[in-house]
Amino acid sequence: MNRNSGCGMLLVGVLILGAILWLIGVALWVLAVAAPLAGLAAGVHFFLQAATCRGAAERNAAADAEVEELVRDAAFDLSETLSRWEMLRLTKGIGTPLHGRDEETSTLHRQLIAAQEALQAATTPANRIEAVIHADTVRESAERFL
Repeated sequence: MNRNSGCGMLLVGVLILGAILWLIGVALWVLAVAAPLAGLAAGVHFFLQAATCRGAAERNAAADAEVEELVRDAAFDLSETLSRWEMLRLTKGIGTPLHGRDEETSTLHRQLIAAQEALQAATTPANRIEAVIHADTVRESAERFL
């Protein structure tokens, strides 16, 4: 039997352990450089993404404000037509083309009220635009008789 094999194996084991620790050290140095660079790249990416989203949010806010203005104008016009229409119903349409046509007067009055309620109930921009179009259509058909 060989009596010196234990020392040789111990020396080889220490060399292997040293090589492993040296590789771990190199990996930690690489990680020490890569982590800040990755963080910087992620920060730049998030900054650019935030700038893009902010521009889109500003455009959406402008479009929402425009739709809100349309709704406000349509509601004002509709309420004005509705008040004139209620006066017409009160006078039974005397002196207008609707004289003696109470059923048609009531139908148009209900349509005006329904359009006004639809304007108030619309929540999404698409629904609001549809409500404005419907309100303008009903208002124009009622205005023909005023």
